[in-house]
Amino acid sequence: KAISLSEEQFKSLRKKNLDEKWIAIRIYSHPEDVMKLSRLFDKQFDDILHTYFTDIQSPVESDGKLYKPFDKDNYESILAFVKQHIDADVLYIHCHAGVCRSPGVAVGLEKKFDCITAQHGLNNEMDVFPYPNVVSWF
Repeated sequence: KAISLSEEQFKSLRKKNLDEKWIAIRIYSHPEDVMKLSRLFDKQFDDILHTYFTDIQSPVESDGKLYKPFDKDNYESILAFVKQHIDADVLYIHCHAGVCRSPGVAVGLEKKFDCITAQHGLNNEMDVFPYPNVVSWF
């Protein structure tokens, strides 16, 4: 299953069953935003893909930074990552708020892979608006 989360929810995760295979996709707005978690937290995951894009239609420059929409590179790296770990028990996907980008990836992966179901929030409790620009790639 693919679970889309906010950054706050993601940081609250604690693995109870050490035999489970957890992987994660961390979505940032800009490459400078990519932060590594503590080694203790990172050890919960068998692998983590760090990627960045925003919920915009075309590139935008702001404060001297270039922000980009979801593109072919994001699509290909996410697909390759998921295919490499198709046997994972759980795929956690998070962006900042967990409302548009991460649900968009989760829904897209659900469309692409029969074995993946999308869940939004730890208990499927989140109201989300999957970003159509992401979903359409899948």
